Amino acid sequence: RAVFGARGEIADSWKYDLYGSYYYTSLYQASQNYLSISRLQNALQVVQTPTGPQCISGGGCVPYNIFQDGQVSAAALAYLDIEGTSRGTIAERIVEGTVTGNLGDYGVKSPWANDGVGVAFGFHNRRDHLEFQPDSAQLGGDLSGAGGASTPIDNSLRVNEGFAEARIPLVQDMAFADDITAELGFRYSDYSTGINAETWKIGLSWAPTPDFKFRGSYNKAIRAPSILELYTPQAVTNTSQVAEDPCAAGAVAPATLAACQNTGITAAQYGVIPQCPSGQCAVLLGGSAALGPETAKTFTIGATARPAFIRGFTASIDYFHVDLKDIIGAIPLGVILTRCLNTGDPTFCSQIVRAQNGILFGT
Repeated sequence: RAVFGARGEIADSWKYDLYGSYYYTSLYQASQNYLSISRLQNALQVVQTPTGPQCISGGGCVPYNIFQDGQVSAAALAYLDIEGTSRGTIAERIVEGTVTGNLGDYGVKSPWANDGVGVAFGFHNRRDHLEFQPDSAQLGGDLSGAGGASTPIDNSLRVNEGFAEARIPLVQDMAFADDITAELGFRYSDYSTGINAETWKIGLSWAPTPDFKFRGSYNKAIRAPSILELYTPQAVTNTSQVAEDPCAAGAVAPATLAACQNTGITAAQYGVIPQCPSGQCAVLLGGSAALGPETAKTFTIGATARPAFIRGFTASIDYFHVDLKDIIGAIPLGVILTRCLNTGDPTFCSQIVRAQNGILFGT
């Protein structure tokens, strides 16, 4: 991580603040002690020859004798052993600059205030880059028991923003108005995903005396999806969040036929199809480039007391109300399955995808 910055004066009350940062993280991962699925298939397809058992595939394949105790040779295990490797990086680059000034130097101020209008404006530029590259063994899902094939990724997320803020003293040093100040702010954001967003804030504070202040504000904010939420590759893996299929054979807590039909099961498959192995059904996980931003509108009011007659004492009270929409997140898998079984709501049932034969595991 590297950070640089510069501050200075431009002229009169005008000042600038410029900074940049670069952040880089790398990952190297080795998945060891797995058996190769493709080599298992080769080593189990064996014919008898005059010189002994031989793999049909030929090459360096060593027969894998699982039918007699003590007949698995070291050479067979060495042939089956496979290591999967992967590497990845996340990098972030930020450049931001701000200019501040006091317009009171030019006579821009309220006739009832001593201080002038303070302003700040600037820009923000950020680029996030995510890369992940598995080897051929992981790309092909050749590691038995590893939970599925890995998926490569090489994507970037960029954002350009411009912002402006103003602090406007309205009334100062008057009876019941030691200070009344308004605050305004605006930001425009342009994301490389096609998201354009405008956010803003309006605030007002009133101090009837130097000892007490009341304040309130109304804000609109967003949270754009992160690069991981956008571009994490979609891949199938195993999950213990749903440990069994309640519609399959041997279910500890079986659901009714009517409930199971909500999940896409047929009457012929009910209670007959194989159960999820090893207490793990399958799940498709990953990001979505179609995600839009979360949005929030926030209303706050509060008060602060610093009575001069109690040295060092400060008290504050605040109330806030946040209206949050389009939340980015994931519904727990167990909730999806339960709600589909119980209600048949397509919001949840559409997320349950069975194989053609009805099972909830596999790829």
